Amino acid sequence: MKKILSLFLSIIMVISVTSISNFNAFAATYSGTCGTNVTWTLNTSTGKLVISGKGSMSNYDYSSTHSSPPWHSNYTYIKTVEIQSGVTSIGDDAFFDCESLTSVAIPNSVISIGDYAFYFCTSLTSITIPNSVTSIGDHAFWVCTSLTSITVDSNNKNYSSTNGVLYTKNKTELIQYPAGRTDASFTVPSSVTSIGDGAFFYCERLTSIAIPNGVTSIGDDVFYSCERLTSITIPNSVTSIGNGAFSWCTSLTTVTMSNNVASIGNSAFYSCERLTSVYYCGNETDWNKMSVGYDNNALKVANKYYRNHNYNSGTITKKANCTATGVKTYTCTFCGATKINTIAKTTHTYKTTTSKATTKKNGSIVKKCSVCGTTIKTTVYHLKTITLSKTSYTYNGKAQKPTVTVKNSKGKKISASNYTVKYASGRKKVGKYSVKITFKGNYSGSKTLYFTIKPKATSVSSISTPKSAQIKLKWKKISNIDGYEIQVSKSNKFSSQTKKYTAKASDTNKTLKFLKKTKSYVRIRTYKKVNGKKYYSSWSKVKSIKTK
Repeated sequence: MKKILSLFLSIIMVISVTSISNFNAFAATYSGTCGTNVTWTLNTSTGKLVISGKGSMSNYDYSSTHSSPPWHSNYTYIKTVEIQSGVTSIGDDAFFDCESLTSVAIPNSVISIGDYAFYFCTSLTSITIPNSVTSIGDHAFWVCTSLTSITVDSNNKNYSSTNGVLYTKNKTELIQYPAGRTDASFTVPSSVTSIGDGAFFYCERLTSIAIPNGVTSIGDDVFYSCERLTSITIPNSVTSIGNGAFSWCTSLTTVTMSNNVASIGNSAFYSCERLTSVYYCGNETDWNKMSVGYDNNALKVANKYYRNHNYNSGTITKKANCTATGVKTYTCTFCGATKINTIAKTTHTYKTTTSKATTKKNGSIVKKCSVCGTTIKTTVYHLKTITLSKTSYTYNGKAQKPTVTVKNSKGKKISASNYTVKYASGRKKVGKYSVKITFKGNYSGSKTLYFTIKPKATSVSSISTPKSAQIKLKWKKISNIDGYEIQVSKSNKFSSQTKKYTAKASDTNKTLKFLKKTKSYVRIRTYKKVNGKKYYSSWSKVKSIKTK
């Protein structure tokens, strides 16, 4: 009988130690499954997300069906991702919008990277693709605006990289140019015959891109939102331009193409508001035979120069103004032939009037020529969303400083040069703090946002039932607080028959009175009073015990 009792007590001690150990890990850790045999663990203190197990991760579709990865509710904590050996895929939308993610470790067991896997990971600076990867999904690295390099293992059979740019193995297709690169110009290698969908998506620093004669197609959204791109020459070999290919290239003024282009996709030149000249190596009949998709108004209203040659933007040999004509000499980029054209009223004396946008109303920039009255109006879209990167922190003794993001009614991020940010002083202690954003430039008004610093959470050390209808609870002592709040309930959701207790900051245990012979659930949290208001930590892990 003694041996049986001793064995029973040993088992109870092992279970108790294991439970406490798991709970301590839980205090700063979330975990779950993300595949049939794949699990995840996120430590919010270190910002490290670990994916482990065997086989494929699950696929998600956050943008369409709002099915999101299980860690998405805590995505702002994620700074690093470690995918352990055994995992064979990175699922669709796996790290969608993880804007704090800076690095990812991909093991040699991963075979595929899903669609939109790293979409909008705006802090990711580099990524290395192992030789095991055989497929990379659509738009896997879109809007990674800090990404400067994509490196591919030299033994990979399907992909390669040169100077951080991602290609197919034989470099016939350019897949992705890192959006965070600071180069103003780029020359596509002569081996490339096609430029993949979204290859230069959001590459806002590029002002010049040279496409070699040999590229036969330009995919969908290839140069989407390349805002500084001023001109483009589409070589004689290109026969099709995809949907949205140059959409939101707001600085694009000149497009040069040959009559070999048979089709231009929908919205290919959408919102190219400065596009004034299209140089077309062919006649108007050739142009009218070309298939042009919808939402290409910028292309339709631009001045078209129908010729049998593909002339460049030309050299002005005699300046023109609102009342006098000028002379411009053009050279065909394909054959070198020259042609002289007369230019009429191309130079204006503009007076600019700005109406500032607010959080509710669009503004405008109106340029009106004081000589001929020509007016150019640009809409400044109103400010729609103003957010902080985090609105809740846990006390760690350091000053907190959430970043501000401002987007207009079109969903486009507003540059920080258009506003100033003033943070409340202190921001180290528990409490509520303000962040005031004051707009300037083409915007006016201000907005004040708030974030809180809550006290550090505690954890249960042990739980027992010393007497009838009693529960003795012990916990880890936490400094810089005013006390503890304890809840005991018959419901593990604390929804019925729940009692509350408080303890002093100096306490580390308390005996609670509750129901006899009842399975009871207990949890504890810390609090601190600031200016008459209590700020609470997160609850500890729920513990259960059956009372005597």
